[in-house]
Amino acid sequence: MKKVFALILVLLLCVTVVGCSSGGSDNGGSSSSSAASSAADSSSPASSAVSSAASTSQASSKYASIEEYLDDPTVKATVSSALEAYDNELFSDMKVYAEGDKLVYDYTYSQVYDEDQVATMRETLESKSDDEFKLDDVVEELKTYVDVENPQVEVIYRNGDGTIIASRTFG
Repeated sequence: MKKVFALILVLLLCVTVVGCSSGGSDNGGSSSSSAASSAADSSSPASSAVSSAASTSQASSKYASIEEYLDDPTVKATVSSALEAYDNELFSDMKVYAEGDKLVYDYTYSQVYDEDQVATMRETLESKSDDEFKLDDVVEELKTYVDVENPQVEVIYRNGDGTIIASRTFG
């Protein structure tokens, strides 16, 4: 069963990497808008890894916290594999961690964008509907595996210099 989930995860990652690395010209606003659109789609690999790991975990009862859940060896290995497989030029760093009752996906762009580009990216990311991020499913999965009353998922996008471009919370 784990091999089937791993294969599905690898195929999903391949499709997402191709989608995120295509397009994006080098002219100012257009490349930042493409980066923002790709970023909204990019939450899928890590979120799928967390969901797949939850499905393959052998826990007989719920985890006490999101941090405990992420510390499970199966979940940790699946998330690490997904992040390594997703390595691309758009992001220099991608992290998945717990912060209280939140599961946080933290993406840092490889490039430092100027103020105008950041404004365009922020607008694009904030205009995306919750459905386009597809993270409500991850929140529902967390409720199944973690004993937290109202778990949330937060996605943070950072400029190459570490400053936050946009942040969004689901759940």
